[in-house]
Amino acid sequence: MKMDTNELRSAVVAGLENGGERELAARAADPLSTEIRRLRELPGGAVAALFEAYPHPGASFYIGISGGRVFYLTDAPDAFADMVRATGLRVTDEQTAADLACEYVETTRTFGTFTTVLDSADGINWATRPEKEPAYDVVAQVREAVRPPAAAAAGPGRYEVSVFVLHGDAVERRVLTVTTDGSVTDRTEGVFPGLPVPISF
Repeated sequence: MKMDTNELRSAVVAGLENGGERELAARAADPLSTEIRRLRELPGGAVAALFEAYPHPGASFYIGISGGRVFYLTDAPDAFADMVRATGLRVTDEQTAADLACEYVETTRTFGTFTTVLDSADGINWATRPEKEPAYDVVAQVREAVRPPAAAAAGPGRYEVSVFVLHGDAVERRVLTVTTDGSVTDRTEGVFPGLPVPISF
């Protein structure tokens, strides 16, 4: 499904209004308070986009569209699952599993705490502080640990995807299980907390 931003905004507003989300629809309708960013097609053909809010970025949200339905994805893993099911996606290879897992992490995140998927520690903006500070002792460990998202088969119809995520001032290793029907569950295994990074949305 291909849409330009105007078509997307109209579809999202209509879908939210039909779902009774009038306040959210009003925010989505106003181009002065929300800018549409990161419009893209997800595995299976659903469309996702970030509605970035101004002047309060913590009010930003992700929306998905699939099968003519609008899904509010922010902090809503069940809505992500419903959206993927609506596409009829079948996950049959590791790359699709990895791509879907990364989209799950990105689109279902909350905006109260900065969160982003990492390919390497080079994606972290370290705060400028004296290297002798204790917080910097762990930087070398983080650089060694962080790897790009990677998936591996984990039994019939299942893949496990390892994703490193910067969440506030911590780097987390999340392990996501992706099944053939596109269902995603996740758990956190390993955290580097209290890192010297600037906090933003």
